[in-house]
Amino acid sequence: MYFLKETKKLQLYKTVSVAEIEQVQKGHKKSGAPEQELFWKYHGLVFAGIPLPENMTDETFWKKLTKPQQVVFTLGLLIEQTDNGGLWQFFFNRPEYTAAAGSALDEPGGITLLGRLYRAPFEQFVELLKNETYAETVAIWNDTAQPFEKRWEAFKSGETHIPARTEFEAVFYDPREKNNLYKKLNRYIEQNIGKLMWVEIHAAPKHISKKEAVPHFTQYLTETYGTAPETVAVYYRAAVTVDNRGTELFLMHFRMPDGYESIGITGCFTHHFPDITMQHVKDMHRRFHKQQLINTYHGWYRVSKTLENNPAANRFDEAEWKELLARLQKPEKTQVPVNVRFKESFRMDDYTVYIYRGDLLYNKAETFPKDLSNVSLQETGPHYGETGLLFTTVHGEEPSFGRRSDKPAVDTTLVLYDIIGRRNKLLKDNAWGF
Repeated sequence: MYFLKETKKLQLYKTVSVAEIEQVQKGHKKSGAPEQELFWKYHGLVFAGIPLPENMTDETFWKKLTKPQQVVFTLGLLIEQTDNGGLWQFFFNRPEYTAAAGSALDEPGGITLLGRLYRAPFEQFVELLKNETYAETVAIWNDTAQPFEKRWEAFKSGETHIPARTEFEAVFYDPREKNNLYKKLNRYIEQNIGKLMWVEIHAAPKHISKKEAVPHFTQYLTETYGTAPETVAVYYRAAVTVDNRGTELFLMHFRMPDGYESIGITGCFTHHFPDITMQHVKDMHRRFHKQQLINTYHGWYRVSKTLENNPAANRFDEAEWKELLARLQKPEKTQVPVNVRFKESFRMDDYTVYIYRGDLLYNKAETFPKDLSNVSLQETGPHYGETGLLFTTVHGEEPSFGRRSDKPAVDTTLVLYDIIGRRNKLLKDNAWGF
């Protein structure tokens, strides 16, 4: 039997362009087709026509797959076989994948109902392997000298030894449960696209040296604004590690002819935020030193690279959002976000950042309001708290939220980049300001 196992890198893969992935996703969204159709299109992108060495055994093929490839391949077999002839057909035709299938069912989103229901029939199947009933059944089925009726009877008799399959199949064949399975699989694929196929993206940018920083950033601003800046200078330099490569990043101070003054960044990537003025920069520097500036730009860089590999990273998952909000708004919580208005979300490798506006209720359970979308907060009394907040929650961990004022433009515009940059710091916090 095969088991799921982590692998360090892609060994067997197809090369797929970002445009091909986007075409599948946009076609699915436009047609409103069921999740099932999207899954099999993704499955085709990963495995259809995948280049394989000659005379490769099934076992070698399995060992060379990444864990996400193993999950998608195994569940594809399970779905295909069970749809065609029930769970027993999957056990009978693909016994080597039966152990991996149980783990794979839980991989896309934690322990699932199907994953729990799979365990009993799998244990019954293992017993058939031990007492050789399975081997005897296979021997009769493969004996083509026997009448087909006898062979078919032997095959069907195997079902009687797996009575627990009926409970699994009842859920598996339920249209809503099946759609939910496909939906979780599609989300898992989108989260792990880079571990399923080789995605062709733009060539890695050149790393800019300190000597090149000013002329390079001057050219960037000239192309961006259509006019050359008045001044450009290195505001701050730092040795960092990006994509496992040691390099330098340069915060660049610049002034445009119209008086606009701010900073940008160059090094292994070049960018600036038009919404950031020099006053914003000074405010962030005074409160958080240059760390937040580096965090914000690095967060932008990671978001951009993630979108190249996974164009659906910012796709809103309404069901996940509702489930998350329900957990945050439980009556037993001492502080509860209310009057919530969703702003945006972004999915990284193993977590999703949710950003939303609202107010904060300091909760007294005995007076918990019924309608959390329309709570009038007071200065004192049972319904009091803070108003005009911006909330952030990282989904994939125990749900909690951070909060900040909903007013400052820098915070509300760049909060996503700041969060992701802080979770993947290029520099360590330095209380003395570097």
